[in-house]
Amino acid sequence: MKILLKSIFILLVFLDISAAKSENADQGGYPSYNYKDGTLTIPRVDVTGQVGRYQDVVFQFDPQLNAWILKKHHSRKIMPEMDRKLIVVPIVTATAPTVPVHVSLFTMGEYTCGRIGQINQRRIGNRFEIQITEDPLLPSEICDQKTRIFTRIIQLDVFRLEAGEYQYNINNGERIGSFTLPFDTTEPDECGGSPEDDNTPKACPNSFPF
Repeated sequence: MKILLKSIFILLVFLDISAAKSENADQGGYPSYNYKDGTLTIPRVDVTGQVGRYQDVVFQFDPQLNAWILKKHHSRKIMPEMDRKLIVVPIVTATAPTVPVHVSLFTMGEYTCGRIGQINQRRIGNRFEIQITEDPLLPSEICDQKTRIFTRIIQLDVFRLEAGEYQYNINNGERIGSFTLPFDTTEPDECGGSPEDDNTPKACPNSFPF
């Protein structure tokens, strides 16, 4: 079945796309357009309840219909809770109040069938929502029910955040925790480009320093 989308509706899809920190994705997690065959590939589309719910979405533009045709997509669920244990250790690396401050989540878990798919994140306020998705077995493959261990180090996008406490939520509440940013992660030399009452970034001086 082909799904047609008028040009204006493709913009609505982009409103819920986040390219930041889309791990295990092609094109580095960014949408890409192939002008030779007119295809648009979107590695990840978020929905309200799940980051990266739809993956590897491919549209092709039909100039005669003036519409985008959905060629293929993958619907991915989070790794089932019963399939593994999950241990999460937040690691904050900061030795001085300068950029960069690195924050990563060391995750270790168990699973039986399928594969670890995309690991996606988005930030809503002070909460990072992270989804570890599952790539299912191919039709020709059979689950052997063996328990396997996986580890992933998930880098959180903390650039340009203020110091303070932040939460993380993995797979819709399967693991919830927090970490503290000891310093602001803004660049000290950045300024301007914001309203006068917005201190991020700070206001620039009225003249060039050079």
